[in-house]
Amino acid sequence: MDFPIEFDRESKLPMYRQLSVALSQAIQSGRLKAGDPLPATRDIALSLGIARGTVVRAYNELLSQGYIEGKTGTGTTVSTNLPEDITAISQMHDPLPIETDSLSRFAHRLQSIPNVASTSADLPELNYGCAPQELLPVKQWRELLLSHCRPQEQPQLSYVSEPFGYRPLRQAIAHYLIRTKAARCHPDQVVIFSGPQQALSSIATILINEDDLVVVEDPGYVGAREVFLAHGAQLKAQPIDEHGLSLDEMDNLPKCKLVHVTPSCHDPSGVVMSADRRAQLLAFAKTSGALILEDAWDTDYRYAGPAIPSLQGLSDGTSVIYLYTFWKVLFPLTTVSLAIVPYHLIPIFTRAKILMERQFPVLEYYALTDFVNDGLLETHIMKTRKIYQRRRQALKHALTTTFRGMILLPDRTAGLHLLVMFKVDLTESDILDRAKQADLPMVSTRLYYLNSYVRNQFLIPFSSLPEETIASRVRRFADLIL
Repeated sequence: MDFPIEFDRESKLPMYRQLSVALSQAIQSGRLKAGDPLPATRDIALSLGIARGTVVRAYNELLSQGYIEGKTGTGTTVSTNLPEDITAISQMHDPLPIETDSLSRFAHRLQSIPNVASTSADLPELNYGCAPQELLPVKQWRELLLSHCRPQEQPQLSYVSEPFGYRPLRQAIAHYLIRTKAARCHPDQVVIFSGPQQALSSIATILINEDDLVVVEDPGYVGAREVFLAHGAQLKAQPIDEHGLSLDEMDNLPKCKLVHVTPSCHDPSGVVMSADRRAQLLAFAKTSGALILEDAWDTDYRYAGPAIPSLQGLSDGTSVIYLYTFWKVLFPLTTVSLAIVPYHLIPIFTRAKILMERQFPVLEYYALTDFVNDGLLETHIMKTRKIYQRRRQALKHALTTTFRGMILLPDRTAGLHLLVMFKVDLTESDILDRAKQADLPMVSTRLYYLNSYVRNQFLIPFSSLPEETIASRVRRFADLIL
């Protein structure tokens, strides 16, 4: 182990003591943690250019003070039973205050935004907004990765990457989205990002100036709101009704730069935007000059009715940026996300992408390309959709038969969780505490709202709940709150 230490050759403090002090300070600060191995005395002496006897003497001093311990077969390690005063010292170090004069306006705005990043992709109660581990195609994914690691495949590994990402993957994705989402796109328009937040942040950086007006859904995706605020946007919160984003009073808005919307499965309600509302929103974009940012991060799981075409596919190709991610289907195997950008924005996205993100995990992209092209993605979605539909129905049935008129359960047909409002005389924290006792995962929707929120409204995921346990969990929960 390399462990750089600066010695003061002019100091009257002996060399062994300087080494002992340096190591003890490293332990106190947490640079070295309990159980960490220390180099052999001969190795550290050679590395630091000092006598081995000096190191031995320093180690002996640390042993007597309880900082380190020697074990047969494992050598010298940081003590696993550090004295309490040492542990207290390591916990006392607070982060140094930030010198605000050195920060950009972006950083100042970022500091002023309340940190409310607890949305579905951050919460273990919602399984991080993705598929449960037992339903991931781990075996197939591993086989695809290994197929590109065999010796005969190595010459195909590419050192050259386009700014928008591995082109065969972009071709596969374009074909898939044209077929399944009725998108209108060419591979040249597909921009690959390492994750959905990277895509949102890049788009905001390219499009939004300080004080630009951005329309967002209320309730809506917190992660998008925070990105827009960090870039200086002025937010206009538009309510959601049974048809999706309400367009009331939007014609009276001053110049609108961007409309962020989740039309195929609203986050968090699960509302699917009606055809009439989609046409109205596209007409608004055309007359106002605003861009629509269609966030389709949760569009693969719909349980009733016909497939819904994307807004992007219904548009003239100039007014909609389409966001899609494999998060809901394949996380944590991959976090790949993408944007379909209008042709007139390709040059600026190319320039920006070169600066922001231009190197990619090629092996992962090879595997994902095969996964899409070989039909494995669609097969996986169809297989898991059937399982989720059974779990969803079991949860709906258990809730309605157990609580009857004491809950409001909107009839939504998409997503991986149910939106439920409980008509009980309890606080949200009380309800959540009882849900935890009953082992029923649940989170409040309060953080999704910008304005007034709906009291005692919660999200309950069903994708990660074994079907045979759902009824008993709901009954235990009901016994605790009724």
